[in-house]
Amino acid sequence: MHNWYGIETEAEFRRQEWQRMVAAETRAAQASAGHTGSRGFRLPRFSLARLRSLGAPRLPVGSSLAPRRAAAYSSK
Repeated sequence: MHNWYGIETEAEFRRQEWQRMVAAETRAAQASAGHTGSRGFRLPRFSLARLRSLGAPRLPVGSSLAPRRAAAYSSK
C-alpha cells in the first residue's frame, strides 16, 4: 500500500533527477561548443607509411650490387 507522502516524494525525486540530467547535458553542449574555436597546440599528423619510410634503411643511388640475371632455363 502506498501513501500520499511516498508518492509525492518519489515524484519530486524523479523531477530533480531529470532537471540535473538536463542541466548536465546543457553544460556538456556549451563546453564542447566552446572548444571548437580555440587554437591550441596540435601535434602534426604523420601517416604510418611516412614514419616507416623515415626509419627504413636506404641504399645509395650508385649501389655496387650486381643487377639480377634472367633465369637460366625457360619454363615453356
